[in-house]
Amino acid sequence: MVEYKLIPGLSDKPMLKFKSGDYKSKYALMGLYPYEIPNKTNFVVISLQDNGISLNNEVSKFLTVDNRSFPFNSTSIDKFDDFFNSKLNFTYDDYKENDLKSVASKYPNSIILIIHGGMGDSPNNGRVSDEIYYLSKINAITNSSRIQYISHDHLIKYNNYIKFNLWTQLIAKCDGTPWIIDNSTLQFIDNDTIILGIAFSIVNGTIMYGVTHFIDINNMNQEVTLKYIGRPAGRGSLYLKSEELINILRQGNEILSSHKNRDLGHYRNNSYSRDNQIKGERRLKLFIYKTTPLHPEEKNAIESIIKNPKILNYDFIDVTHIHIKSPNYGIPRLFDPDNTGTNFQYMNKQGTSIGIIPDNNTNIPGFQFRGELIIGTTGTFKRGNGIGGTKGTPKPLFLSIHSTLADPFNIIKNQVMALTEMDWEYTGESYREPFIIKYARRMGTLLSYLQNPNQSNFKSNIDIRDIM
Repeated sequence: MVEYKLIPGLSDKPMLKFKSGDYKSKYALMGLYPYEIPNKTNFVVISLQDNGISLNNEVSKFLTVDNRSFPFNSTSIDKFDDFFNSKLNFTYDDYKENDLKSVASKYPNSIILIIHGGMGDSPNNGRVSDEIYYLSKINAITNSSRIQYISHDHLIKYNNYIKFNLWTQLIAKCDGTPWIIDNSTLQFIDNDTIILGIAFSIVNGTIMYGVTHFIDINNMNQEVTLKYIGRPAGRGSLYLKSEELINILRQGNEILSSHKNRDLGHYRNNSYSRDNQIKGERRLKLFIYKTTPLHPEEKNAIESIIKNPKILNYDFIDVTHIHIKSPNYGIPRLFDPDNTGTNFQYMNKQGTSIGIIPDNNTNIPGFQFRGELIIGTTGTFKRGNGIGGTKGTPKPLFLSIHSTLADPFNIIKNQVMALTEMDWEYTGESYREPFIIKYARRMGTLLSYLQNPNQSNFKSNIDIRDIM
């Protein structure tokens, strides 16, 4: 009979770094400015001909602070242009919905704002179809443009939270960096860390691509990488062959190396990094997040790089594989018996976790650790002097972990909380899933609309900003 050790824990969200300081809330962007200032200034505003909407005044008002309530109440920013060092240029045009598929061919190297209808279901009163949406994104990627869809309702209702969320996305799409994670207190993290999320693109019963979302923990470099697979999909087929995974890891290491000249100094200040410098070791920390279990082919690849780290030009490699289980596994809920008599009765605090370690800790050669982690990325949180949260029973993440580290629980808990804060597309207080899986999945969906999987002008390395 297998016995288990239960380890309770509570992890906090990380501090965020902006240009003028650190703060825990994303809304500090308005007062502390983006970590890296945006520099793309050519905007194209597209109105659907069917709507007959004149947008000049509405777009101008949308890009102006006209309501000084939160989060615009304590900032010197008066308009979106204030985030830039040079003047923004705007071009206005009308398109029919079906023609949006090639809009970036006419407007390359541009930020394209497409104002679609209201929030209804009809083609002229709602959002564009998924096909139009994804084909326009593909066209934008091939023409070095970026597209932001904005509902006409969101444009004219002037909701400050919606405006802030869209402004943040636009800062990122203009090659700015809204914020990065201040991980100077996170255990075992430095500038030789790669985190990747893996998903798959399935088209007509064939696994066309393995999609990998690479990031470094500082959130200054994010790229989505495509690996053509082209084998039949079936039960148990969602995995990477040993050589496929090793090639992806090589690619990730090249991406990391190409960005080493950026400002990484404050990520070298934790004890793990200092120990490596003293020992003279080049040690890579690799974390693989997947929605499928560890497959024998993937296990073989991991064993290979552990035994021969020179494959990736390192002296040592630490590997942690994290399987994010689907709800079909029967995810347990977490309750806080102390949180009673409030609007959030029994709801757990964000970051509440329970680690589960079996007495036969590991049965895979090369790994020191095997266990499971239940962690609530949503739940209650401090909001000023009160408590915030969404009423209900939050569903935590259920993670299955294999690692060469003796005890990876702390680092995984910190990482998961950080990975729910890194997303520039979402500025709310809580997000359940690590965004590294979100964008790998989205890229998989986008690729299903590629008519020619080997399209020569479609980039294999894609900045995360291209698919936001």
